[in-house]
Amino acid sequence: RVLMGDGKSLLAVTIIENIEHKCNFDDCEDYFAVDILEDHYKICHHRTVNCPVDSCSEKVGLSKLIDHLIENNCSDDSGPEQVDDNSLVKDILTMRDALRFSPNIVWKLSIYSYKDVDFTILVKKLDGFYYFSMVMFSSEDECS
Repeated sequence: RVLMGDGKSLLAVTIIENIEHKCNFDDCEDYFAVDILEDHYKICHHRTVNCPVDSCSEKVGLSKLIDHLIENNCSDDSGPEQVDDNSLVKDILTMRDALRFSPNIVWKLSIYSYKDVDFTILVKKLDGFYYFSMVMFSSEDECS
């Protein structure tokens, strides 16, 4: 036997390119050809994401993020609140009134659902400045 050097086995390459590969994320049972597997990883509903709460360092599957937020006390909600075009403005104004009198505060996040898209709004007041960040629990394409 001798080393192949930088050469590749044509048989091995052909087999790898022609078999379907299982997604690596927990709970995803999908299989893909090797050339589209990386594209799937970017949009997989089970991909690993960071909890959006600053004080939480957990990494969870996107499909389990809302459960994580509720079960680990990262949110006060028991599930996404269905909102329409007017109800979200009312919640933001309520947050503004509560934040007005405190120099520094991080508001506990609330989970919303609008037209079947789940999201949260992270609200902070630090050194007199207000910060609002929206985090959508979807793929990049769905968030654009």
